[in-house]
Amino acid sequence: MLSPARVIVFALCVTAGYFAASGLTTSSLTIHSRGPVPTPTPAPVEELTAPPDGQSAFLAEWARFRQEHGEADLSTVYLAIKDEKDAFRRRAFRSALIAEWVTRDPKVAFTFLQQKDNGQTGQLIREWLRLDPDGAITTILASGDKAKGGLRGVLSEVARLAPTRLAEVVSALP
Repeated sequence: MLSPARVIVFALCVTAGYFAASGLTTSSLTIHSRGPVPTPTPAPVEELTAPPDGQSAFLAEWARFRQEHGEADLSTVYLAIKDEKDAFRRRAFRSALIAEWVTRDPKVAFTFLQQKDNGQTGQLIREWLRLDPDGAITTILASGDKAKGGLRGVLSEVARLAPTRLAEVVSALP
């Protein structure tokens, strides 16, 4: 059974703890009375550039991988990447290949990915929109309902890169 003295000591400790904790934190009223809260300005983002030739072991490994699996036929290289055991290398190589494939022949790349690995068409469309938004949108809209569905996930990029075509894309979605 609790004695009255213990109950009083407990109540005093709780009260003291409450006031001590409230003294350590600033309330919202205190913040507003000091004036507006300054918003930190983000640091400028530097553009990423590849290191000079011969200084990146990873780029050298990517070049070696491409030479081993036939540089000319990118679909063969893509299928070889799918067999890569290391998940990091598989993702990095696939991203590098898609970025290059978009610069060479995006229509062939888009058709290939729709047939072989439909989950990666979003990345290809993003890269393609970045390089040639009108060409990408025109080609994809002419490719059928399955292809048009790939635009659903990149509507924000369409709005940012080709705002005049956004209404056309949205109205064409299945």
